[in-house]
Amino acid sequence: MNYENETICDLIIKLNAQVVVVVKEYLGNINHTLLTIAHLRREGVNIAGLVFVGEELPHTWDIISKQTQLPLLFRIPIFDKLDKNTILNFVDKLD
Repeated sequence: MNYENETICDLIIKLNAQVVVVVKEYLGNINHTLLTIAHLRREGVNIAGLVFVGEELPHTWDIISKQTQLPLLFRIPIFDKLDKNTILNFVDKLD
């Protein structure tokens, strides 16, 4: 948010951008994710899907999937070391 009370959502709307919602898996992320998606939908933002980051919590995905009907695009682990090679190796394993 800036001093004009504009948010990232305002920028997304001005750019007419499609978004990917990135979800870090942790206790409480279901509520945060559902609120984010509800707001984006209320504003008419096109959501391409979800990317989950971190250790997989299957029940979390089940709930979010059923509530939103959005596709899971892929999961990203928390990397011990993040560099060019780590990213390239991860991308090579994506379908």
